[in-house]
Amino acid sequence: MKTTITPAICGFCGGDCLVDLHCRDGRVVKVEGNRTLPFSDGRLCVKGAALKQAIYSPDRLLYPMKRLGERGEGGFERITWEEALDTIAGKMKETKEKYGAKSAMVYVGHPKWFRPYLTDFANHYGTPNVGSESSTCAYAFMLACKCCFGTDVFMPQPENEKGGHMEKGSGEKLLCWFVQKDKWPRLQEKGLPDYLRFAEDQILFLKE
Repeated sequence: MKTTITPAICGFCGGDCLVDLHCRDGRVVKVEGNRTLPFSDGRLCVKGAALKQAIYSPDRLLYPMKRLGERGEGGFERITWEEALDTIAGKMKETKEKYGAKSAMVYVGHPKWFRPYLTDFANHYGTPNVGSESSTCAYAFMLACKCCFGTDVFMPQPENEKGGHMEKGSGEKLLCWFVQKDKWPRLQEKGLPDYLRFAEDQILFLKE
């Protein structure tokens, strides 16, 4: 049976990495990173590599489920979207009347495009408590950068021992552990931030 390769976007995080889906008879049989991207060069993180398992996992939720019995017993039954929304609305109304709106929290995962609507919904409900996976993802990383370097950029500019930024021809070295030496010219051509535009003899590669 013929296998086709279709480029696609991995939606597990905000990276939106390009992947190649090997498909046979309408099903994904293999996932690989797309080699046209210079920074990944065909590699995937563990989440992207598990894309096929996520798509066809028997535990993947495809419709609303309602718990049967006590919490932890593992019993669930399928319900309609109408019943699910009515149940959630009823519980939220009951919680607000008993304990106040601020006793509730709205939590949302990925993707991020609908978060402003969830925040607006929480404001109308009356709770300021809105959380997301960003608390353990990008925002946590930016906060760490801000605490350590005084800025919330993802990659602080490398500085020399005198506190100034590295310059070409200065004789200073940049330690580079995340890319192979033979890939560096290609990365330079694709476009890098100015503070990473060094001559090759200024870079110490840990992975040859």
